[in-house]
Amino acid sequence: MKGIRRISLAFAASLLIATPTVKADDTPAKKTPIKRVSILTALFGGGEAEEAKTPPAESAFTQAKAVDISSPTGKLVAIARGPEDTVIAVAGPARGVGRAAASKKNVSAEVHVYAGDGKLVRKWTVPFAASAAATTPSGEVIVAGDGKIAKFDAQGKELACVDAPHVANLLKDSDAIKKKAEERKKSMVQLYEQQVTQLNKQLEALAKRDKETDGGGSASTRQRSQYESMLKMYQQQVKQLNDRPIESFITELTGQIKTVNAVAASKEFIFLTCGEAKGYGYTVWRMGSDFANPKTVLTGLSGCCGQMDVQCCEDCLLVAENTRKRVGVYSFEGKQLRTFGKDGRDSIGEGFGGCCNPMNTFPADNGSVLTAESEGYIKRFDKNGKFVELIAQAKLSGGCKNVAVASSQDGKRIFLMDLPGSKLLIFEKKGATSIAAN
Repeated sequence: MKGIRRISLAFAASLLIATPTVKADDTPAKKTPIKRVSILTALFGGGEAEEAKTPPAESAFTQAKAVDISSPTGKLVAIARGPEDTVIAVAGPARGVGRAAASKKNVSAEVHVYAGDGKLVRKWTVPFAASAAATTPSGEVIVAGDGKIAKFDAQGKELACVDAPHVANLLKDSDAIKKKAEERKKSMVQLYEQQVTQLNKQLEALAKRDKETDGGGSASTRQRSQYESMLKMYQQQVKQLNDRPIESFITELTGQIKTVNAVAASKEFIFLTCGEAKGYGYTVWRMGSDFANPKTVLTGLSGCCGQMDVQCCEDCLLVAENTRKRVGVYSFEGKQLRTFGKDGRDSIGEGFGGCCNPMNTFPADNGSVLTAESEGYIKRFDKNGKFVELIAQAKLSGGCKNVAVASSQDGKRIFLMDLPGSKLLIFEKKGATSIAAN
């Protein structure tokens, strides 16, 4: 199995996901080299990320506590700053499986509200497989996932629960969904067939070379064996995809559409980030605080391993463009205002290392921005995008994943989601000051 996995990754590394795009009227940004990202990893998640080296710098915060998040509904899937200077943790089914589990009874999630010191304050149940959360400036809690979006007051009383605005429009035409599923199946088969063709050509070239060199030696034998193993695997993939019923692709597609990657809130608007029906990009929807008048403001965003985090400042959006090693700043209408961060072999200063970073962002109260990387590095940038400091270095396993981050209102605590460990990590400032004070 390990050998097959390495071969799969070798093949995947030769493919690219689509370059992130935005609306046509966006302001051109400084060009940043696009990181090669496995299309299989982009589709199915997981994979092995290029590990970023430890930044040789002293972090400003130290880990004070790790809160285990457990629930009958599932494990930790999201965190967000809560009302009244609390932090929210959402526990539920793994993102994207709510629809697949629809035949089961009581598919739900739980919202856990913690004080800054990690003490549980209250919790309540959400009637769907939630995967994202946010708090409005007025203190209401927004929870979304599996094609639903709901609003609760600070005590957990449900105020509204509706279908996410994109779901009805995208799923109402079953014929169109089936057509897109057929196109997806065809494109995946073609990808593997192309690899089969290429490997056959390489084997033919190797045979010709061996003939000319009277056998080619042991190195040639090993290479031929590797090619033949890869060829067999890809041929099996082609067969499996051809034999796979179209209904499974329809299920996969509708699940992608209903998955909510992020939710954010300003005084006037709610923003919802979800997958697109065509391809594997992401769309940001904007609606009123009452969930009315939905419209798309960003389309074609791309994220590694199914991750696309969009957060909301007072008057702009922060997009963790992890495949471009930067943070994009956009207006509420979807116009690109600026970007910051850069590709770096090491996660030092403004550089983002690893495979695809930053994975998550958070707008702190003093106008600065926190960024979080899969390997556990949390950084702070000022309101103009200038690197300020390394906040913390959490001990997390590698690999592309959601590492949602938030700060307390006074800036003395930082919260990070440890997804594999299902833990809420709490960091405290080493000195007397806080990020809100500078």
